[in-house]
Amino acid sequence: MSLFDHDAPEGLTMKITGNLAEDQYFLRMPILNELTGVIPKDPNLQILVFHGEVRHGGPIPWHFHNGPIVSVILQGEMIFQLEDKAFHYKAGDVLVEPVGVIHRAYNPNPDVTLAAMMFQLTPEGLDHIVNVQIPTEEMPLTAPQGDKFPGSDRKVGKLAGS
Repeated sequence: MSLFDHDAPEGLTMKITGNLAEDQYFLRMPILNELTGVIPKDPNLQILVFHGEVRHGGPIPWHFHNGPIVSVILQGEMIFQLEDKAFHYKAGDVLVEPVGVIHRAYNPNPDVTLAAMMFQLTPEGLDHIVNVQIPTEEMPLTAPQGDKFPGSDRKVGKLAGS
């Protein structure tokens, strides 16, 4: 099964703190645990773990990923945009971004910086992120609260090992 065959699990969100019971000192609470067909089959993978911030009102340019990436929204809001559709995420949400699909994102919140942690696996020798130029309107699309990315059939590039 691949990302494009199904939606993200219902209610896939994360609470940053406040999950420990009074008598607990440690808690490991999974927020995503599912089978996936999007992991490259190469024996040598590059792993990229990074923290990203987007100033209020700021955009992330059009790009695509050469490997699967999981984004955990830690603070603020994000609009994830394909060329003709947009999806809304907020702090605590988890997005499994598509491999090889052109997209961009922006922070629609005028007061709060968007902060996220990303984890990406990419076949050896390929760039994790490839920026692309797409002529488009100045203002990104908007998305209703709660509207999440369901998948896409617009793929570019080729994953090594696929």
